[in-house]
Amino acid sequence: VTCLATVRMMTPRFSPLARRGIITGPRFTPIVQALPSIVPFVAPDEIERSRGRRFAVRLGANELTFGPSEKAVRAMAEASSSAWMYGDPKSYELRAALADQHGVDPLNIVVGEGVDGLL
Repeated sequence: VTCLATVRMMTPRFSPLARRGIITGPRFTPIVQALPSIVPFVAPDEIERSRGRRFAVRLGANELTFGPSEKAVRAMAEASSSAWMYGDPKSYELRAALADQHGVDPLNIVVGEGVDGLL
């Protein structure tokens, strides 16, 4: 019942099928419809092995070639003592700090594990 109610909420009200409770699915723009349903991630290490050589710079993997800064290493070492605890799933303190930094409401800040998770 919950799923059907959710789909009904997502289906445009003007659809005659939606009024009769028939699920027609979401309507996407032609650009979204043209996207492949799945684009598998290929790890940079796997690409390097298949090419037989390393990348000069791994920008696509968002990796810093210089390694972490000393300040980041110290912060990770300090945080390691509480790494056994679950993190705050709503990232309250981080969102509050970012909101304060940018002069916006914390409700306008979204924190996630990357673009795939946020989508």
